[in-house]
This record gives sequence, structure tokens and C-alpha cells, in this order.
Amino acid sequence: MIRIRESNPLRFAFFCVCLALWIAFLVPEPGAAQVLYGTIVGNVTDASGAAVPGATVTITNKLTNVSRETITNEVGAYTLSNVLAGTYTVKVTLTGFKESTKTDVLVTLNNVTRVDAPLEVGTVSETITVAGEATPLQTDKTDVHKELTTKEVTAREG
Repeated sequence: MIRIRESNPLRFAFFCVCLALWIAFLVPEPGAAQVLYGTIVGNVTDASGAAVPGATVTITNKLTNVSRETITNEVGAYTLSNVLAGTYTVKVTLTGFKESTKTDVLVTLNNVTRVDAPLEVGTVSETITVAGEATPLQTDKTDVHKELTTKEVTAREG
């Protein structure tokens, strides 16, 4: 003899909630393994090893020629996040220092690439620009012309 049990709606709801939670924990987070970016970090220092704040750090993707830049903080550190994977040129500039350039910096997916840049003191140079206008010369006529006053004419005749 087969006995049929009536299902309890509360028990069924509890079963569905447990099943949904179990499935949610088994399914990986969407996009967790799909990181498309890396990060470039570094410190900018002078020849003595002191931090150089306010330096401009520019990265340029060698394939796309797209550039991004940032400024070093008060301790000479910088971070460029969400950098597409690829090969980059890293350039560091600051007035009074020679430009520092590092080529073929490889940024890989989900990794941090460190590029420290020691800057050398640059030479002091001064540019002087002289701007002025010369008196315009009439170059389209070949005749010579001078206006004489009455006094000049009478002085020449007499």
C-alpha cells in the first residue's frame, strides 16, 4: 500500500531558499576572472634619493599611442590604475630636472608594474626673445619722393 503525503508549503519554500543560496555560492562572481587592466606605480627621487613631489609622469601605449598622466604626491609616489595591458613608455618631467624616460615597460593583466625614476638636476638655461617691428620699406615703387616746403624751395633758388 502506497501512502501519499501532502506537501507542506512552508517546507517547500524553505527548500527553494536553501537551493537558491547553495547555487549562489557555487556560481563564481561574474567578471572576477576577467580583469583587463594592470597598474603602474613608482617613486620619483633626485640624485640624493630625496622624494620629488610635483613631477609629471606620462605613460604612452606603444601600440595605440594613447597617453595618460599623473602628478607625484608629496612623497614622490605615483599610481596609475586601470592601465590596459601592453607595452608603454614612461616619461617623468619636472622643471629644473632632466627628463627621465623608460621604454618597453610591460604592463600585464591584474599585476602591478613598478617603475621608479631617479631624476638628475638639469642645466639652467635662459631664453631671451626679442620682439619688435622694423619700419616698413616701400618696395613696390622705384621712384624717389620728397615733399618740400615753400621755405626750402626759396632757399634753394636764392
